Amino acid sequence: MQKIIILVLLSSIMVSCDFSLKEEGGNLEPIARVNNSYLYKEDVSELVSEAVTKEDSAVLVQNYINNWATKQLFLDGALLNLSEEKQAGFDKLVAQYKTDLYTKAYIEA
Repeated sequence: MQKIIILVLLSSIMVSCDFSLKEEGGNLEPIARVNNSYLYKEDVSELVSEAVTKEDSAVLVQNYINNWATKQLFLDGALLNLSEEKQAGFDKLVAQYKTDLYTKAYIEA
């Protein structure tokens, strides 16, 4: 009886995990994952062109994935180790920079 309950629980957990992944990414196909961050096939699709050989495309995509994963690991480490005050300060700076970029683009348009 316990085995059946455990089997049902594990099955429901796997289904819910699959559902949440599809919900977050839609029909996107993940090609790499670092903790809770996913890199999807469509994110690297513009790196590959028909003018480039398959081998070169594979090298380009692999390098992109490695760089992306490294950045994600550093970001996760920073979020884990930086104080909440420091993170809040960075969030304010990012928001201000975004405002400045949009304002400048609007003025120049």
